[in-house]
Amino acid sequence: MAPWPKEKYGEFYSGDSFVILYTYLVNSKENYIIYFWQGLDSSQDEKGASALWAKNLDDKYGGAPVQVRVVQNKEPPHFYLLFKGKMIVHGGGIASGFKNRSDQDQYYTGDGSRMFQVRGTDDLNTRAMQVPTKAGSLNSGDVFILETPKSLFLWCGKFSSGDEREHAKNIVKTITKKEYQIITEGSEPAAFWEALGGKTEYMEVIQDTDPHFRTPRLFQCSNNRGYFYVEEIFDYDQEDLIEEDVMILDAGHEIFVWIGNGANTEEKKKALETAIEYIKTDTSGRKVEDTCFITVKQGFEPPHFTGHFIAWNPNKWSSGQSYAEMKKALAGGGELTTSLAAELSKFSITAKFTFAQLTAASLPEGLDPTQKEQYLVEDEFKTRFGMSRAEFNALPQWKKNALKKKAGLY
Repeated sequence: MAPWPKEKYGEFYSGDSFVILYTYLVNSKENYIIYFWQGLDSSQDEKGASALWAKNLDDKYGGAPVQVRVVQNKEPPHFYLLFKGKMIVHGGGIASGFKNRSDQDQYYTGDGSRMFQVRGTDDLNTRAMQVPTKAGSLNSGDVFILETPKSLFLWCGKFSSGDEREHAKNIVKTITKKEYQIITEGSEPAAFWEALGGKTEYMEVIQDTDPHFRTPRLFQCSNNRGYFYVEEIFDYDQEDLIEEDVMILDAGHEIFVWIGNGANTEEKKKALETAIEYIKTDTSGRKVEDTCFITVKQGFEPPHFTGHFIAWNPNKWSSGQSYAEMKKALAGGGELTTSLAAELSKFSITAKFTFAQLTAASLPEGLDPTQKEQYLVEDEFKTRFGMSRAEFNALPQWKKNALKKKAGLY
């Protein structure tokens, strides 16, 4: 462990881990909480060491402290309160892991610029997170601090709250001593967009015109327990998007179905059906025909999806490419997202394929591998099974399984 300067209390780096001893009095007796905070980009060496040092510190105080592991973006309210609305998480970190000891830390872009997203309404939940210095990081529901070698901007999204703007004014004084200029969305000077590499698409919140706007909600759809289930994830962030599952993001007038690369066929199909049923049973008055359903593939997330996550990391899956760059690279310049109806159509059992297609190493997308025979074209079905599809479907399951094995479609 290395002591952290008192004047930097509340400042963290996503590439590091920190151990914090908090002391408070109860009936004139000292009590302790030991937080060990682990940045998302902190090395396994550092995360393990933070837990070890927390234990050593606990032993030093005779086991009296309460130990609390805190993962970046999952901080409890009391943790935020320690820093009185001035918690800041910088990108990068001290290159001290066993494998990256010689690395050079980078907090700024090549020209010396950096940007922070400010989100929160009070001392209990306000923090500033460093984000990529590009227009795609902006979100009209929040406040952003952009520092360049020559200027300092406080960019206020048109739907950011007054509390966020006031907290941003306090936080910016901690980040730098420069004089800042407050600008509102839609009235940016040319220097602002130049520092971000040009104006590109970003998330523009529309809650004023959306009667169904609400705080976004994220749900996990999985069958890893042996059955399909849906669970809500509270206080979510990007790390909660599980690559082996499908997630549903309720953003009011838009329902996103995010499909992880490792999600299986059953999860995809049932999650798409669940998204429709979710709106059908909504008591707020939303209707399926008035709701925009969008399917999103992992690594191809559009700005109006990523904007619902604090400090979205574009390097996690898409190699830092912007959505516009990914669309440009796509053959024909098509869309990277699809409608829910288009995705559901892939699971239609009315689609038919040849025996060769159904026995290939890679099956057609959306096909249920447990019912291959139902996708077989009619003439080949009669040839392989010696009966019509209706006669086959009337058989008991054990007999159907035996015939499927014999036909090579089990």
